Amino acid sequence: MGPHKTGSSYIQKVFSDNRSLLREHGLEYPDQFCHIGGHHQLFEHFKAGGESPEYLKFCDEIKSLNEDIFLSSERFSKIKPGILKEALSPFQSYRVKIIYHYRTPSVRFYSNWKESIKQGRCESFGEAISRDFIRPFLSRQLNSMYSINSYSDTFGKENLIILDAESGMKNGTTATDLLSAIECNAGLVELEEDVNASFPVEVIELLRQLNAMHICDGHRPSSVVRERFFERSVDSHATTKELIELISSVHHLDITLGNTPVDKFVYEKLLEDYPGQLANSLTAPQVIRVKVPRNNWIWRSSSLGYAAKALESIYKMVES
Repeated sequence: MGPHKTGSSYIQKVFSDNRSLLREHGLEYPDQFCHIGGHHQLFEHFKAGGESPEYLKFCDEIKSLNEDIFLSSERFSKIKPGILKEALSPFQSYRVKIIYHYRTPSVRFYSNWKESIKQGRCESFGEAISRDFIRPFLSRQLNSMYSINSYSDTFGKENLIILDAESGMKNGTTATDLLSAIECNAGLVELEEDVNASFPVEVIELLRQLNAMHICDGHRPSSVVRERFFERSVDSHATTKELIELISSVHHLDITLGNTPVDKFVYEKLLEDYPGQLANSLTAPQVIRVKVPRNNWIWRSSSLGYAAKALESIYKMVES
């Protein structure tokens, strides 16, 4: 179920690479509706209640295999549990279990913000936190208990599995922990590669500025800027390297994450309300320090003029 930035892309990569092995152990990871390893193309079908002929045909084909079925997409977490349950009604003869990947809320929030820039947004981290951290316990981005309680109420507490993503990331057991939770004995080998790797914050800031320019030109936010940035080797251009060095040299905001009241609240509520649903050891909130470039770096007297011209030059390379 995700949510985003909890190791879901990694799991999808491992499972899509090992479909045959999983099938040998009674677990079907369908290749239909699959994109970049996950079942992201099922999102629209689920969101619409699962009534399309294409989706119903898929259900009949999968059920005919008479195997356990595993579906994965972080996009599923954006669907209201009631609608999701309705969309899964063709599988009423199955016991549907929800696997929720948990990560320290404020740390995941920061990773989500960086991911939003990779996908074409241009909101600064300061703008993002001002929206959600002003009332963190009412924020569905920060207070994970909204989603967890809703899944529990809709599908039943006995059908909810909670995996600590940070424990899997730290120990290199992300896929192994999941298979153990669903009682599948397939001996998958964990990947050494980093799937959907995070970018340095200086690169994120540069992409954020390029995204803003792209949007101001009348385009919708999308990953096209980031894709062209790397496909056209703009990232290795001398001007790009110089600008990244400039961003790195300016004064940053030093922010501590992982020790906020909502982080502690969610951690304690999981231990108190869902001890039987925790499939692996729940680690204490992960405390990290992050640096974010100040929004006015481009207007500093030492960089004024050069930074704007460099951005314009890089943007032309991206758009050409």
